[in-house]
Amino acid sequence: MTAATLQENKMGVMPVGKLIANMALPMVISMLVQALYNVVDSIYVSQVSESAVTALSLAFPIQNLLIGFAVGIGVGVNSLLSKSLGEKNQEAANRAAGNGIVLMAIAMVLFVLFPMPEVQEHKTEGKVSPKEIMSCPAFLSLVLIIGLYFIAEHGIMNWLVSYATNALEVPMGQAANFTAVFFGCVMVGRLVLSSLVDKLGIYRCLRLFATSAAVLYTAGVLLGAPGLWLLAVSGLLFSILYPTLVMLIPRYWPSHAASSASGLVLSVASLADILFNAVFGSLVDAIGYRTSFLIMPACMVGCTALLWGFFAKAKKLERCD
Repeated sequence: MTAATLQENKMGVMPVGKLIANMALPMVISMLVQALYNVVDSIYVSQVSESAVTALSLAFPIQNLLIGFAVGIGVGVNSLLSKSLGEKNQEAANRAAGNGIVLMAIAMVLFVLFPMPEVQEHKTEGKVSPKEIMSCPAFLSLVLIIGLYFIAEHGIMNWLVSYATNALEVPMGQAANFTAVFFGCVMVGRLVLSSLVDKLGIYRCLRLFATSAAVLYTAGVLLGAPGLWLLAVSGLLFSILYPTLVMLIPRYWPSHAASSASGLVLSVASLADILFNAVFGSLVDAIGYRTSFLIMPACMVGCTALLWGFFAKAKKLERCD
């Protein structure tokens, strides 16, 4: 190993105290931002009603349990994968990856079957079937809008670091900082900008923030490395979009069906995001990161266009009684 190689590996030459501050501090800040993310969510939701906060409180432990299962499986599988790949044992690596997929599938089934607590606030007029919910004219439009939104937002959350390092040759640490800024902007945006929903109304607020996010997203990707700051600060715009979209769903179903409709719309829309992530890696291998990442702003533009079209006919869409 040459002296030049040692100089490149800071873990071999940097003093321990400086190394801990240099590598651990960014992770601590990132985890702090993620923890505060949920606190800010609670503050935002509390402006809707006490029942909304109660619902969030009931869902939060289950969400943490789900994340714990996913992270635990991910860490274990990644450890086995890295060990097997380091040993050049491709068969063991394939086996570890396959076992990980099976374990995640089992965990998903268990959580789908997990009994959720019931909130006895509204008297139901009987159970509503998924078929009845999907028969509403607003269902498909909302699924497409929210599905495209998921791909766009999670494109930054999940793929920004890989895009910056592989397509734009940005150092890993700097790329991670952009992602941290994005999450920080989401947190600050929900805390500071949530009052705009009351002032502007749901429709006007969604138009404004979706259009601005589409413009910022597109400019950020087209500008290359200098545009990464635009992608990072777009978190301020995304911060309002998701919770406001969720608040929009119940407007098109009667009260006794609103919760079921919201769950079904969000679940089906999430499938678009899951399927996209499943094929995005193959797409990158085929056409490269730079071209593949253009899909993200295209999805945000498509989401915005559908949103404007949906609101144009919103007055004709009555509640699905």
